[in-house]
Formats: sequence, C-alpha cells, structure tokens
Amino acid sequence: MKDSEISNLIYNHYKNYKNISNYISNYNCNCFIKNRFFKAKSNYDHVKFIKEIRRKTLENYNQALNSNKYVKRIVYKETNNSLEFAFAFGKIINENVNLYLHKTKAFSMNDIKENDLAEKIKKIKIKKFNKLSSITLLDDFEKTKSNIIIKVKLKKNSQKENSHIIFHIVLEEKNNNSRSSTYISIPFSSICFKQFSKRKEKSFLGIKFRNKESDLPYYLNGMFKKNSWKEFESIFNFKINFYEYKEENENDYTSSCTDYLNNINNNNNNNKINIQCNNSNDVVALPEFKENIPQNYYQELNSHNINQKNIENNREKKRKPLCIHVYFFSLFK
Repeated sequence: MKDSEISNLIYNHYKNYKNISNYISNYNCNCFIKNRFFKAKSNYDHVKFIKEIRRKTLENYNQALNSNKYVKRIVYKETNNSLEFAFAFGKIINENVNLYLHKTKAFSMNDIKENDLAEKIKKIKIKKFNKLSSITLLDDFEKTKSNIIIKVKLKKNSQKENSHIIFHIVLEEKNNNSRSSTYISIPFSSICFKQFSKRKEKSFLGIKFRNKESDLPYYLNGMFKKNSWKEFESIFNFKINFYEYKEENENDYTSSCTDYLNNINNNNNNNKINIQCNNSNDVVALPEFKENIPQNYYQELNSHNINQKNIENNREKKRKPLCIHVYFFSLFK
C-alpha cells in the first residue's frame, strides 16, 4: 500500500470509531522488553512501591478487563533517541503479509484513550493528518522455531519539541481470490522509565493505581511472574491486539440506515421496495421514487456529509421525497 493509503486507513479508523468496537480480530503480537528496570531483591523505594501495587492489584482488581480502550505505553531505559523493540507475531507472517509502522504527531499527551484519539480526529482535516504522519515498512525479520520477530524502531516523545508520537502497526494480508484484508493495531507510544514507575505515586503506574484505571493489570501482568508480587519477569511481555478494518466504516452514515428508514413517516404503502442494508440482516420497506431526481443529489451523497441536525428535525415532520431519495441511493453507493 502507498503511504497515503495507510494514513487514510488510520484516519478513517478513528473517524468512525463508534462503529469498530466489535471488530477486534484474532490477530495480535507481543512486545518483548528486556527487564533492565527492576531486581527482585532491590531495596529501592520505587521497586517496593511497584511490588505493593502488584500485591493490592492481585487482591482487589477484576481480571476480566477490556484494556483496549487505552493508548498503550512501552517503557524504555535507553539514552539514545532511537529505541528498538522486538515484536513477536507467531507464524502469521508469510509472503502474503505486509507490515507497516504508522507514526503520527497529530495527538497530545492528554489523549490517553482511543476515544480521545477519535475525538481529536474530528477536529483535524485528513490532509493535515497525513502531513503529521509517516510510514515505515517493517521487513527486518528474525525467524525462530515458534515465532517471527520483527525489530521496530520507535522514537522518544520529546517535551522540548512538544512532540507526542502515537504508533500503529498495520497488517495487510493479500488474498488470492478477493481483496486484501487489513488489520490495525491498538495505539501505543513510548514512555521513559522515570515517568513509567520511578516517580512512585506521581508515575504513570502510580496514577493508574490511584484512579483505579482498568488497564493497570495489563502492565503488571506483563512485568511480574504469574500470580506473584515478588518476582519480576526477566523479559516483559505486552500483548498488542489488532482491529480488523472494515470497508463499510468509511461510510459511517450508512451504518444506521435501518434506524433512519424505519423512522420515515410514509403514508403510501402500495408501492414499496424491500432492500437489505450491507451491515445488517434487517430488511426495510422503502417507498419507490425513481423519477425527477436532481443532479446535485449525487454530489451530496458523494460528500458523505449528511447533516445530522436536519435528520433529527425531519423525524418530527412528515417526510418529504427529498429525504427518501438520499437514503435510497446511499444504500446502493
């Protein structure tokens, strides 16, 4: 895929975020980080603090968590600006799969949840988003018996440059007899060890513990041995899930076409067309209007810009043929 196509996918992914919550795929990868941060027998206060958080979390937290709602933070301790991490993809990588790393400066440190990214996208035009984004082809593979390891270079966030970089991995799977399937990872970013946990109560993990944020066990489970609050893993393991990108997400106004059509107040029941929405099993009855369609209606449809306020107002009035024409042709777009 071209760089612009990948950026457009990410943009549309968040532009239509309300429609993708159920599209978590079976694809995932694991980010491995060598533990250069904690020693089990250390007497440092920040190590004791993390152990105490882990102990209380094991006792009190509900482990059935949906941690995909948060931007993931990958901890580092390196001193150079370029950070290299290992992502393990199992055996899903083959000659039919392309991997890309998308990074963007379109978001800020205050955008901590996926919904925050979606809200920010509403205020950014796609041309500006593309200018703030860059793409890297991931082709540095290392094969083992059970895994394919891909080395990924990430960049530090810089307060001096007022820079906060959000990353996504995009997986393109080419199919022989159909269009390619595309998968977009949950968002992630880098964070230094000092911010991650060394500041104790004021650290990233300390704040999550104080606020009882649901993804705290995501980090602790990846850092500690199973069901232990005393022993750290030698290699941290953080799972990165993928969304399956759906083409119909690009037309978010059609996703609720059934709801709109069922609310049309139609008094003519003699001449109807039964149609089925692309992303629904519901069949709705639509009055048949095939004549006298002004040319500018097509321009309105192509713009994908149906005014929601007008739709709400029309629900309280007797529907005019104009409104019905718009819905009719959007379904056959």
